[in-house]
Amino acid sequence: MIHIIADSLCGIPASERAKLGIPFISQFVIIDGKSYRDTTELDTPTLLKKMRSSPEVPKTGAPLPEDYIPLFR
Repeated sequence: MIHIIADSLCGIPASERAKLGIPFISQFVIIDGKSYRDTTELDTPTLLKKMRSSPEVPKTGAPLPEDYIPLFR
């Protein structure tokens, strides 16, 4: 059996993911040396505000391997 698991930066709207039953895992967004989980610790308005005030371009980081375990069970 094949299942699709998306990350939070996949571009599939939450409503569409829910309709299709696609679970997702939050990526990490790193800005000003601090790491945030996308969609749970950092929303878009806050990210944009931080980007405007930061001299750096944000980076992303992959989810932790243990984040996948509940989805694989």
